[in-house]
Amino acid sequence: MEIEKRDLELQQEFPKILKDLGGDPSKTCMSSAHGGIAIGDGWIPLIKQLMHFCQFHHDKNGYPQLVADQIKEKFGTLRFYYHFEDCNSDTKEYGIRFNRIEDTLEGAIHFAESLSSTICESCGKPGTLRGQGWRYTSCDECEKLKMDFTKEKN
Repeated sequence: MEIEKRDLELQQEFPKILKDLGGDPSKTCMSSAHGGIAIGDGWIPLIKQLMHFCQFHHDKNGYPQLVADQIKEKFGTLRFYYHFEDCNSDTKEYGIRFNRIEDTLEGAIHFAESLSSTICESCGKPGTLRGQGWRYTSCDECEKLKMDFTKEKN
């Protein structure tokens, strides 16, 4: 399986955050074997805004570099797993500052994950969390297309 062109373009825009994209599948969930960035195109603008926010704070405010470990859909909403590079300071002052930094970035990530339940994963229009058991977020138009396709298959 190859990394999608869309994902490679994101990696060019955010090389530090997406440094593990296409990496060794035994070391990262961002490998092509794991699907790279495993979300629909409708959430790409949301992901881009989130990564701009995180990278801005690293570049301009000295926050530790955030690196994506996995970006996927789960239970119908976005999941963005990450770690920070070079955060091995044991000083108390650094620890307090880092906790504030982590809270800021984690808050932005949780906000994006929550917001994804209102955005169609396929097309990016306003959507609704749907389904029983298998959950997904879609707009009315994409839902109708899905239902029409399901009827045709049966």
